[in-house]
Order: sequence, then structure tokens, then C-alpha cells
Amino acid sequence: MNSKNENIMQVFDVVYSELCKWNLRNTVNDNPMAALAFLTFLKFISDNKETLQLEYPEKYNFDYLTLLFQQKIDQDELVDFVSLVEKQLGYENRILASYVAGLDLMNVREQVAALLDYLNRLDLSEPMVAYDSLINFISIQSRKEIRFAGEFITDVGLAKLMAKITEVDDGMRFYDFACGYGISATQSVKGKNVTVYVQDINKISVAVSIILFVLSGVRNAEVRCGDSIKDPINLAYTNKDTFERISVVPPFGIRISDRENFHFSNELSSAYQYYYDFKLSGDLLFTRHLLASLTKEGVGVILLP
Repeated sequence: MNSKNENIMQVFDVVYSELCKWNLRNTVNDNPMAALAFLTFLKFISDNKETLQLEYPEKYNFDYLTLLFQQKIDQDELVDFVSLVEKQLGYENRILASYVAGLDLMNVREQVAALLDYLNRLDLSEPMVAYDSLINFISIQSRKEIRFAGEFITDVGLAKLMAKITEVDDGMRFYDFACGYGISATQSVKGKNVTVYVQDINKISVAVSIILFVLSGVRNAEVRCGDSIKDPINLAYTNKDTFERISVVPPFGIRISDRENFHFSNELSSAYQYYYDFKLSGDLLFTRHLLASLTKEGVGVILLP
């Protein structure tokens, strides 16, 4: 990291510390890190409005938003704005807008306005600066705080190693069926001309993953919030079931009832690699899905317990 990244991370640390305070944590669904990512997203799209070729009302330029947030912006307007930008960036499912709709920022207008003002001292126009700073900050905090134990965060160092092994090239199709915050996926595909499909069951995680895709320069990725066991994205959203590259850090210990197992095992036969005693559960389930989803010459990387 260079000095600019370090300065940005110092600002992130101040904003994050404020978001961790009890009254603000309640308004951001007890996930101050996702809230920090969202506020950073607002600053980033403002600083890169022309580069990203975005069109939206001038009052959402960050300078004005900082001044107007206390009195002139309401929740529905903010959601509509995020939905508009999300669509222009190539993300059609309103995942980020849905995340914002679940926040309660208007009850803490003064505090949020102060955080926006603090973030406004940053210049996030330089390519990849915001992305690198944010993923490193997320990674560092996840190692420091025990509360991150249940969240879907891949360490930056591990994500870089997985990306190096995967070696995604232009023109490939990339799949991550348990993307979490998207650190591993974005490390694999940033700077590449590839078709991206990612999925996670946690709606806040996929919202953060969209933010990281945007910050890393990836547009039009197919991002879906859903159960990748019962409804994998490669069967529901794509014309082909297989991919040249897969990289994933999934949860383990999946357990499904016998009745569900019987039903889904028949329905999803093409989504999993079968063995003699097939059950739609167990620690090897995601590995079997990876094997079934690869092309003949494909490369898959998975973190096992």
C-alpha cells in the first residue's frame, strides 16, 4: 500500500468507528462495515461520474449531498437514486437499492451528514485506489474483531493467492457461487474482459459485492442473492451450465432434511457431481457443485476446511 491508501484507510477508520456506535449500528442493521462500503460507494461514483458516464440529479453530487442530507433528502429519494445508478452500472436486480431501503439513515441525519462531510476530504478519482483501500480495511478489521467470525469475508492475501492460481483470461466465464463480500471474486476478475456470475444467500453480502465490483471497474456482472444449493445461478440465469474458471470460499456443514434431499437431488442432478451415495448435504457438497460446473479444461479453486 502507498501513502494515499494509508490516508484513505485512516479516514475509513474514523468513519467506521462512528458507525460502530450503538445508535448508528441500529440504523445500519448492525453491519457498520457494509454501511462504510455504501458511503464510500456514494463518494466514488460522484468522483468518477463522468468516467462512469452516469446521469443523475446534481444534488447527489457528493459536495451537495453532504450539505443537503440533513434536510433535503428523504429515504425514498435515496433509494430511487441508488436504483438509477445501479441500473446504469449494469446491475439490474436492485440488490443495492434493496439494501439501502433497509437502512434507517433518516433518523440520524446529522450524524450521517457529518460522516459524509468527513469522507468528502478524500479524492477517490484515481483508478483502484478506493477499491484497494476498502478491501484492505475490511480484511484488517475482520482479523481484529471477533464479531466478523460469522461474516462472509475472505482475507485479501488469500484472495490474491486464489486469483493467481485461477488465472482468469479475457473472454472467459467466471463463477463464484458463494461470493460473500466479493473480495475473492473481484481479485480474480478485475482488469479482465470476462463474463462474471456470482451468488450468495446473504443480501447484505451481495450488496457489498456489487460495490466492490464497481470500485474495481467491473460492470454488468450477474449478481444474484439466492441459495446456491437449491437454486444455483448457473441453472437459472445462464445459457450454459459450465464455466472456464471458478473460485469460491464456501461455508461448510450444510445439512438438508431427508425430504428436501430427495426432491432437490432429482431436480438438481445436472448441478452436482454424483457419487454412489449422493446426498445434497455435507462438507463436499460445494466441491461437487464446482466439479459439475467446470468446463472440460476449466480450472476451479476452492477453500476446504
